[in-house]
Amino acid sequence: MWRSLLFVPILNERLLEGAARRGADAVVLDLEAAVPADRKDEGLSALPTTISSLYGPGPDIAVRVNLLDDGGLADIAAATNAGADIIVLPKATTASTRRAASKTGDLPLIPLIEDPRGVIDALAIAEAAPKQSWRQAQSTNRDSRPRQGRTLSRSPAREHLLFRRLKPRSGDEFGVYLHVVDEALKLISVFDALKYDRADMDMLSGPMRNRVLSRLTPLGFRQVSGCVLKNAHEDVRMYFPKFRTLGASPFDAMRDSRRCPQDYVTLTTTQTVCQLIAQHPTDEAVQTINALIVKHRANILRISDFLEKTEKHQAFASAIGHLKYVQRKAADSEPLRSRRALR
Repeated sequence: MWRSLLFVPILNERLLEGAARRGADAVVLDLEAAVPADRKDEGLSALPTTISSLYGPGPDIAVRVNLLDDGGLADIAAATNAGADIIVLPKATTASTRRAASKTGDLPLIPLIEDPRGVIDALAIAEAAPKQSWRQAQSTNRDSRPRQGRTLSRSPAREHLLFRRLKPRSGDEFGVYLHVVDEALKLISVFDALKYDRADMDMLSGPMRNRVLSRLTPLGFRQVSGCVLKNAHEDVRMYFPKFRTLGASPFDAMRDSRRCPQDYVTLTTTQTVCQLIAQHPTDEAVQTINALIVKHRANILRISDFLEKTEKHQAFASAIGHLKYVQRKAADSEPLRSRRALR
């Protein structure tokens, strides 16, 4: 449960500098009341840099947006892309809470009751907010926060922060080569090539690894072994599959991994598809794979060669023909047709 929230004007550099050290459970970056009307655009532009400067083993990062019809929708989009943990909605009404909830995705939403009408409608406003918002926002426990020499215990509000930061933004070249496939399994696929032979060796090449490193280094990841990156701010690691001999099953890519539930894994698209088959019910796996292979091509023939006689694998085998058709159609169309393998 939070005990304190520190509201800080987004454009007050002096207050922002020490905000993370004040001992609050959450820092609320204020884009609304604390920003003059003629500086709203300036405040919005400062949001990504400010969130990045606060990110680390400290308070949760919330953003109080403007009224939805006065720029609040743009504020929500910017806060989500910048990696905020929570959205705070001012002068909430039932209608505005429902509208904001439809835009916040997996971010918790906190509606603020600030006028008599809000008090009267408080129950309806609370019911309009996503139920997980209240559980996530209130589950932060300051006693589990790191003291010096202790490891960060991550709050659920921060659970998908790194994934959100990995998602492509407009003009972001990494977005076409790295794809966040499954936030629950924490799977990241790396684009390899458009054409495969079923005998091709399935492994992360040097250029593929370098692309991952260049994307993760700014997020605080550092290489601690040949197959593991560790984040400097969170108790989380990124795993690469160990190299396996020619002919090894892509289903075994993570066989020797000792991942904890909060850890991530970066795989080739073919290995990613195998993890989805193994971890999800068939219909859900096919749906997720269908969305993946129109962005990153997988070696479906190789996957079919390693399907076993289990009930789950045989159920998936019936979808092979459909997935081959979807992938072939995507590979013959833009933008996938013009994409080149990493070199």
